[in-house]
Amino acid sequence: MPQDSAPFGPFVVRPASGPDLWLALPPAALPAGTERTAVVRFGHAAAVAELKRLRGPGARRVVAASPALLGTLGLWPGARLFALRDGGILRFGPLIGIATAGPARRMRALLEAFARLRPDVPFAVFDLRDVDWARLRVPALVWTERGPRSAAVPLPDVVYNKIPSRRLEQKLEREGIIDRWYALSRAPIVNASYFHKWDVYLDLIAYPEIRPNLPETILAPDEADVADLLARHRRVYLKPAEGAKGRGIIRLDRDGPEIVARFYLGGRPRLRRVTSLRRFLRQAFPPGRLRSYIAQQGIPLIAEGGRPVDFRLHLAKGEDGRWHPIVLAAKVAGEAGVTTHLAYGGRLDDAGAVLGRHFGEQAVGLRLALLQFGRAVAEKLEHATGQPLIELGLDLGVDEDGRLWLFEANAKPGQAAFGRDRHLVRLRRLKLIAALIRLAGFPAGASEEKKEGPA
Repeated sequence: MPQDSAPFGPFVVRPASGPDLWLALPPAALPAGTERTAVVRFGHAAAVAELKRLRGPGARRVVAASPALLGTLGLWPGARLFALRDGGILRFGPLIGIATAGPARRMRALLEAFARLRPDVPFAVFDLRDVDWARLRVPALVWTERGPRSAAVPLPDVVYNKIPSRRLEQKLEREGIIDRWYALSRAPIVNASYFHKWDVYLDLIAYPEIRPNLPETILAPDEADVADLLARHRRVYLKPAEGAKGRGIIRLDRDGPEIVARFYLGGRPRLRRVTSLRRFLRQAFPPGRLRSYIAQQGIPLIAEGGRPVDFRLHLAKGEDGRWHPIVLAAKVAGEAGVTTHLAYGGRLDDAGAVLGRHFGEQAVGLRLALLQFGRAVAEKLEHATGQPLIELGLDLGVDEDGRLWLFEANAKPGQAAFGRDRHLVRLRRLKLIAALIRLAGFPAGASEEKKEGPA
């Protein structure tokens, strides 16, 4: 079979009667002079099959396969996919896995959203703990013309990690499941793990062009560390090193002889004025608890109505392998001024409008600088972590002098910054799917990424 890097299709898979392993293809995918047999591959499954030429009405968009071949490859009737010829191998796919740790049906909404955006690409949601390592198969939820169905599929070409919590992810790591995947599978896991705040800091501080934009940060601070940061910066944030969504954050401000502590307790904002840092830390943290925290320099950010403002930049890769901004949103802190997370009273605002109110004509340049800085951070993080990334959420800040800051990077960003903008949600998903197709080893012809501009 001649080598041809351009994918054929998309095709819909139809079962056909008959014994043995055989496959019928449209004439365009099986030109005259082509070998009569080939290695056929779908995900990690492969078989040597007899090739036939499909004829008749509608043959151009159909591939027919014997039941034996469908079973050997783990292909399900009604699957839509592309074909890629490479020497003696005929690849079907790309088979894109969506990995979770729990019932696959909980990811049905995401599966349906992806499948409706790209009905010509096979997606499979599965629990990483269910993999049959002897057969390299896994029970999964797939999408067909008639909706979702269960199928035993081969290990996919690429895996999008949607494990829903850091705790579950760490549990799978302790059980050796992630190591086994990398040992027995050639499929990359993208956005493979939640970030640790200290690891991100160490990764990025090594780059001279990023270092000036990172707040001073200390892992496992003690009382002396916090006191020193307060003396030099007058504001300090204490954050769980593996925290998320603003939980557990405490803001400390030096106000003359007093320290003002702001935090949330029972979902409500609290404010305490103390004169003894030691006493407050002992009351706020059980013995040893601060070892799981970082202390971060507080930055005099621009504020709206006295409440600090930061910016969420959501980036996603596309078929070109480059980082694209999906949305840049301003987030105004809640009543306590502790965090801008929406769950704690924060609210979204238009980034351009906020910058305009503070910097006038310089706002356009600052917005562009935030986007460029975010792309640079994403590139450096991907290089430093050594893992394939296709989306990131960056929490950025602009201080009163117009200096840019990076506070956090998130490998599993949510969509809160999109508000109710369905266009942005759709654009993000199209970019992610295009990036996954590329990582699966299928050329851009199978991607068909929509040419929509970033928000």
